[in-house]
Amino acid sequence: MAPSRATANASQLIKVLLVEDADGDADLVRAYLEASPRDEFRVTRATNLTDALEHLRRTSFDAVVLDLTLPDAAGASGVYAVRDLSHAPIIVLTGADGDSMALDCLAAGAEDYLGKNELQARALTRAIGYAVVRRREQELRTMTEARSRFKAMTDATGQEGRPHLSPLRAREPEQFNTCVWRYYETLLSYTTAVNAKMRKPRQGMSEIAERLGKLNCATKDIVAVHAAALDLASGELPIERQCQIVVEGRLFALEMMGGVLEYYRSQTAIERGEVMR
Repeated sequence: MAPSRATANASQLIKVLLVEDADGDADLVRAYLEASPRDEFRVTRATNLTDALEHLRRTSFDAVVLDLTLPDAAGASGVYAVRDLSHAPIIVLTGADGDSMALDCLAAGAEDYLGKNELQARALTRAIGYAVVRRREQELRTMTEARSRFKAMTDATGQEGRPHLSPLRAREPEQFNTCVWRYYETLLSYTTAVNAKMRKPRQGMSEIAERLGKLNCATKDIVAVHAAALDLASGELPIERQCQIVVEGRLFALEMMGGVLEYYRSQTAIERGEVMR
């Protein structure tokens, strides 16, 4: 799907991570981007893949411009490494004989490629701008579709045509809202940990599962809490972060269902032990 004309022509702030070890090439790319008459580009440079990955762990970028011949990476390996840490579109820069390597990079997940020997300001800014717009529209569709699916699961209508509330939301709305906020905070920590390859917030997840269990929550309650947490994300976070939460949040919801089930199992075991005594 091509970006809409209105979206593509709108001025935007684009944060770019430029991964280039050659000073001359880096200076040329920066000059082209910073001279753009339409979009405002903020360029951060890394001279090797290791530094680039460190930047990606600390900062969110709208696009990555990646040289294919770095001191510590070459070809598609750099694309794979960047893709593991970021959803930002990748524009690769190739040398004179880099077409075959560039195609490998497109297969690895790069958005576009440009030859250094024929690099022009207009082609560079247009490639980045369109790639950013396409990615944002894709993320918005992903987020909207996921939220719609959760809404459909929680808002099934009854005979009178009014949405059914989940049992917890209907009987204890204040407790429901408290659970949503705690769930949302833990979901943020969870997605941050997953994207940074860190340890998941197991303690927070266990506390939420126990709280939901003590409130006698069923699967529909957990789905309703998750949907409400996604609504909070849509009002507070940028689109890219929302998309991460939607994608990684699917597994989080399943883990929370498993956590509540484990709580019920442990409580049943305790009760059986008390009966035996």
